[in-house]
Amino acid sequence: MAEAASASGSTLRVSECFRHYPPLVRAKELVDAGAIGRLTHLRIRTVVGQTDSAFQAGLQPDGYVWRLNDQSPGGHLFDDMIHKYAMALWLAGQQVTSVQAVVRRRDLFFEPCAAIFEYEDDLLIGSMEVSYAPAMWMRSSFYGADEFFELQGDEGFIWVTRCTGHLLDLAPVMLYRGSEGTGTMEAITDLDADWSAGFAGSAGHFVDSVLDGTPPAMSADEAIEALQLCFAVYQAGNTGARVDPRSITGSVGPEGWAQW
Repeated sequence: MAEAASASGSTLRVSECFRHYPPLVRAKELVDAGAIGRLTHLRIRTVVGQTDSAFQAGLQPDGYVWRLNDQSPGGHLFDDMIHKYAMALWLAGQQVTSVQAVVRRRDLFFEPCAAIFEYEDDLLIGSMEVSYAPAMWMRSSFYGADEFFELQGDEGFIWVTRCTGHLLDLAPVMLYRGSEGTGTMEAITDLDADWSAGFAGSAGHFVDSVLDGTPPAMSADEAIEALQLCFAVYQAGNTGARVDPRSITGSVGPEGWAQW
């Protein structure tokens, strides 16, 4: 796709809504500005449960057929978590060099998981947790799911407390700075924390990039790195061994899943 876009002089858009979700954008800006010092740990937690939102009730079952057959290389860890893999790379600003993972299977599509990421900076560790709680209800205007991001630095930490849903009664971004025996917690509320804002921001950014003749925010290479990280988690779960995502050259799925 990247080669075809280049040959035709077109602009290739890889639409990653999480890169334009205002709370995550603010977190990235704070990290890059040194607000928490050197980044040492990045934690991404996703929980999938139930909700009574009109959005969830209006979903068509036919839209899930391809997700359960050999058109998809995996289940929830492929379909939804591709956004979280993109965040694991973008928020850290560097590549993952090693993945370890435990992957389980629940209710056909859902895949509880615990994964550890090692980065180019050997002082930075990432962790990803995916929980499935089919009897737990949560507030959401969209899917019955929510995310929590924690960025730990050697001078403080940042929490992004919501994304798809609204599980916690906290500001969307919390910043803690601690130095010289004191610490302060700042609740950051001056941003749009509705999940749909990421989609609007992604679309607007693409229009701007076309009009201005500038590259869109997520390159094809970055998208490929996110996909490699997704497949590396599956491979690590299948083998129980460390996997370098950069070594992945094709589709990898969980054991027992229909493969291409």
